[in-house]
Formats: sequence, C-alpha cells, structure tokens
Amino acid sequence: MDRVSQCAISTRAMEIGTVSLNTSMNPVSKPVAQVDLATLDKLIDPSTRQILKILHDHHVPTRIVGGAVRDLLLRKSPRDIDLVVDADPSEILFLLELYGIESEVSGISHGTVKAVFRANGQREKVEITSLGYRIRLKSQRPFLQKAKNWSRDSAMRDLSINAMSLDLHGHIWDYQGGYEDLKHSRIRMLPDTRANVTEDPNQIMRYFKALTMFPNPRMVKSDLDWIRKHVHLLAGSEDDDRIMRNLLSIQRSDNAHKIINLMCQLGIKKYIPYLPC
Repeated sequence: MDRVSQCAISTRAMEIGTVSLNTSMNPVSKPVAQVDLATLDKLIDPSTRQILKILHDHHVPTRIVGGAVRDLLLRKSPRDIDLVVDADPSEILFLLELYGIESEVSGISHGTVKAVFRANGQREKVEITSLGYRIRLKSQRPFLQKAKNWSRDSAMRDLSINAMSLDLHGHIWDYQGGYEDLKHSRIRMLPDTRANVTEDPNQIMRYFKALTMFPNPRMVKSDLDWIRKHVHLLAGSEDDDRIMRNLLSIQRSDNAHKIINLMCQLGIKKYIPYLPC
C-alpha cells in the first residue's frame, strides 16, 4: 500500500468543466491508501493525543474524518483534526468526566461533544462526534437519527472529498468515491447535502469555496443544475457571517475570477447582492 508521500494526489491542470457521473455509493472492503503513522503522529497535538489515548484505552472505535484526510492526501498540513467515534455522546461525556476533563455540548444536535483543555490562559478544544448522529424536531418532538456504520456516516458529509476517514492504523477508507474525485480535481456533492441545504443554505457557499482547492476544478453537471434551481434558498442569508467569510475566502483564491463568474451565472447575486459580478 502506498505511503502518503507516494499516494499524495496531484492537481493536474484542467479547465473548469462539468461531467456527468453515476454517483451511487460503492461499498469498499479494503482501504484505498495508507498514511505513514510517523507522519500522522506529528500532526496530532497533545490535547488530541490525550483524547485518542482515552478512547483507545476504553475500546472506542475512532477515526479521523473530513478535511484532515483530504489535506493529508494533498500533502497539506490539516488545520483541524476532527474525530468521529462509534459511541453515543453520553458515553463520551462519561469518559471525559471520569478523567476530569471539562466538556461543552453546544453541538449535541449533531452528536458533537467538545473536550476543553485550559493552559496558560488559553482554551483548546477537541471535537468528538458520534457516528452519524443527528437530533431534529419532527412534529415538535425530538427525533434521533443514527448511522449504523462508517459507510452511512460518510454519506452524511457534504462533499465526496470530505467523506473519507482515517483509522488509527493509518488506513484511509472511502465509501463515496472521494479518492478518485480528489485525483481528478473534482468537487461532487453528496445526496444528503441537498437535503440539508434547506436547513443550512451556507452549504451552497461551502461548495463554491471547495472549488478554490484546485487551480482548475471539475464539477458534476447535476450539482450545478441543482444549485441553479435552489439558489433561492440563499434568500435572507446575506447577513450571515459564514456566507461573508466563505465569499472572502473565494475572493482571495487564485481562481477567484472563474468561481465568482460561475456563481453569477447561477444567479447567486440576486440573493447575495454584494457578490462582485
């Protein structure tokens, strides 16, 4: 199996274009890549390492997920290490209390518990999210949704390239075709993203921000068609700080002109009036 130095993905020069794909999930029975454990260890801060040791000692299945895995394959240093565990948030809270570690539960609706460490007047937080955990109101009653396995959890991510996971043996698992998409500089939405945009229109902006990762990104035509038809969901969100931060990030990117031109073609300026079309 290739080491990260050998399997890191290059971003070949391609013009912005669209492709049609069969986006059905493909179950995998083996990892798609291997990360050198020494490389991985250098990226883990002391607070995260302490949490990983606790989870390991108590036999809690744990993986690193999302952008950190993507960045490792792109030979970038991950900004954040996000952990997903096959355990209920109550179990994680129990372990944190057992070890005298402060916790925050502001993200509990998504199964996220934060371990809080204080040192030298600073607060460091480690996010620990339960596998595919969502709580929503349904007919005014709390409704709990839980994924049964890592494959289903990956399907709940926003983009295929953010859906890969890395186990603590250095194996990278890909259930949504993100590895191939990354190799081809392709940004592809996952089906759950479309369902979630109604609740969080900022995910549309996250899609365009993802395009900045590649000098010449490729897109899936059905994604662009869907955005064009649902761009009205951005109505009333022009003052959302996240919308503005994502737009600033796009404007600072090397291919800002291409991406902003695409956003204008899709009608986003009607709802984000400060978009520089």
